[in-house]
Amino acid sequence: MKNKIHLRTCIGVKYDLPLIRHFIEYYKDFGVDEFYITLSSHSERQNLEIAKSILKEYDIEPFDIWIGPYREHIRGEYLCNMVDHLNDDEWVLTADCDEFQEYPMELHRFVSQLDEDEVTWVEGAIVDRVSSTGEIPEKLNKKLLTSE
Repeated sequence: MKNKIHLRTCIGVKYDLPLIRHFIEYYKDFGVDEFYITLSSHSERQNLEIAKSILKEYDIEPFDIWIGPYREHIRGEYLCNMVDHLNDDEWVLTADCDEFQEYPMELHRFVSQLDEDEVTWVEGAIVDRVSSTGEIPEKLNKKLLTSE
């Protein structure tokens, strides 16, 4: 039986807006089955509506909308609330909108191996994949790779 893999994240619509499509496409192609996305904004603005419309393109409803200043402990509460209802045998990835994880093999195969080995937690190093100007490097930009 295939493991169900969920991804949870909080996306700030002020800076992460240009990355949302790429983020979703990357993780959908990677094998994520379900997305739990909280959109955050200091105040309700146009970018919040744009972010909602982008999620709708992928049939994703925001898990929640967080209006207010960013606070790490509040983000942690949102992340926990997103997966409270899941069973112990489901897998959860946590990634920020500018983080593109890699694994040693196909994701579902990887978590199946973890289940076999009775491993319940995996932690890795973060390698920054987005340039300081917010551009996606060619290695991750499928549009650049497929246009050749």
